[in-house]
Formats: sequence, structure tokens, C-alpha cells
Amino acid sequence: MKIKVAILGGTGPVGQKAVALLQNHNIFELSEIATSSKNIDKNYGDIVNWKEQTTLNDRIAKIKMCASEELKSPFILSALPAGVAKELEPLLANKGHHIFSNASAWRMHPDVPLMVPELNSDSIDLLKKQPSKGKIVTNPNCTTVFFNLAIAPLLELARVKSISLVTMQAISGAGNRPGVSALDISGNIIPYIEDEEDKIEKESKKILQKFASYKYDISVNVHRVPVLHGHTMAIHIYFDDSFNNNKNNNSNNKKPISAEDATNTYLEWNKKHHDLFVIHQKIDHPQPAFDLTNFDYRVHIGRIRQGENKNILSLVALGHNLVRGAAGAAIRNMEFCYDKL
Repeated sequence: MKIKVAILGGTGPVGQKAVALLQNHNIFELSEIATSSKNIDKNYGDIVNWKEQTTLNDRIAKIKMCASEELKSPFILSALPAGVAKELEPLLANKGHHIFSNASAWRMHPDVPLMVPELNSDSIDLLKKQPSKGKIVTNPNCTTVFFNLAIAPLLELARVKSISLVTMQAISGAGNRPGVSALDISGNIIPYIEDEEDKIEKESKKILQKFASYKYDISVNVHRVPVLHGHTMAIHIYFDDSFNNNKNNNSNNKKPISAEDATNTYLEWNKKHHDLFVIHQKIDHPQPAFDLTNFDYRVHIGRIRQGENKNILSLVALGHNLVRGAAGAAIRNMEFCYDKL
């Protein structure tokens, strides 16, 4: 039998994507959707303004919305705003529910995993420190997910001095109302997203702390751009003069990290984590409009190259902000944790 899952915040962009991803899941069955008092006992399909490309199936459309205190599902996916999540998620965990949260409220708590399973699956051990019967597991901010997945393989190649990150983030990452005004974003770029730069820097340190080479500075600039889905980022990694750490290299024959080294490392990671990275060879890819699919969990990598300074490697990374950056990130954590709780 499939494991029953409930959703908190099922009508917004992240909640709808979670519903779409869970409709035909092989492990989990979406059985409950919580709501505010005004929509209790209404059918989900009658109140949701469905924006997903996939059709909402009849079973889920007929789910009666309920209050959060009525939930019975052992697993809960939370797509709540941070302020609401901070109060409600611990109450539900104390009742025995396991919470997989996309909210930022508990990400930086020392006893709560901030999990990207491919990078820090051992953070599940933190759950032993949580006194509640149920547990809380968080996933990172959407951009943090793709940034950390993109740089982690390269941290194995050599020590790093610094990393520069410039993001181009889709408007769906701003959530539902009151999201980004059409008058502000149409034909425009907004070089500011509240708290985003700070989140990326702090969350990355928590996620990547086990990587020996994670002793460097990150500079981050974020931008909201007129793209519906897909966060794109330009990354520049400045390796120090130790060059390549590969043990097969002769110490007397040091060489800078090359685009070929980076590409091969991503391909090696794909052997461990099936289809995690897509390496684009076309000079003008990846592009959100042409390379992302509706249920895309992958990190798209392109434009890998060295600059005039051969110690600097640059690349472009792209991911679907509502899939692996949000709802899908929580589901990935559920998939990793469900048989360990």
C-alpha cells in the first residue's frame, strides 16, 4: 500500500506542483489537503485555480479540504508561508506527523536537516535530536538547491578561493498573490529579491559543511527576470594555486581545472545519481523555454569554460524552481526518508 500524504498550502504554485508530482507517485498517495476555515469541506478542484500543464485527476479534484488539526496522514508536505509554518509545523510534528517543509522557518535550526539527499543525506541523523514524535525535514531555498548541486562535484577537484553567483530567477518563484506585479516585471529585470542573497549564503554553508574545500567566500547577486519557470545562474569558481587535487595527477605536473575536468566530474556523478545533470554542448544553452520539462528534477549545466585566468572556471546552471527547487525537493526528501523514520 502507498503511504498517505497530506499537503499544507495546496492552492499556490508550489502546492499545485506538489499535487501534480504526487498524482501518480509510486510510493505516496495524496489523500488530504488542508485549508483555511472558509474552504473546509469544499472540493479541492472547486477552489483551486489550476495552473499546471498536466490535468488534475478526478480523485484529487474531489478531495474534501480539511483543517490542519484534522489531518491523519503520517507524512505532510508543507508549502506554507514561513510565518505560518513556524507556528503550525511543530504542532503537527508533536502530534506524530512527519513534516517535509519547503518553508524557510526551520531551515537553519541546528536540529533540523536542511537536506539535499545527493549532498548531505547524513543530515538525517539530526532527527534524533528532535524531541517530538514526528519530525521536521526541510529543503533549501530554490536557488540554493541548484547552486549547491552545481558546485558540489567541482569541490572535489581542487581547493576553492571564492565563488561568484549571479541569478536570473523566474517570476513563479515569487509565489502567488501578492507576487511580482506585471507592471514591474514586464520587459524589465529587478536586481533584488528580499532576503534571497542571505539565504543562499547561509544555507549553502549548512549543506556543504562536510566538503573539505568549503572554506571560501561566496558573493551573490540575485535578479527577478520575466521568465515564467526556471532559475538560471551564472557561476564563476576561483580555484587556488593548488590546482587539481586528483590523486592520479603528478605533483610536478600541476594544471588548472579545465572545462573537460568539470564535464567528466558531472558525468561521474550521473553514474551515482542517475540523470542528475544534463550537460549542454550548444553554446547558447541551457534555456528555460526549451530545455525544462514540466516535471524536471535535473540540473542543466552549460557554457563550461575557462577565462583568461585559467584558475577561474565559469558555467551556467538551470533548474525548474517549482520542481527540484521547491515541491520536488520536498518529495525527494520524502523518498529518501520514508523508510528510515
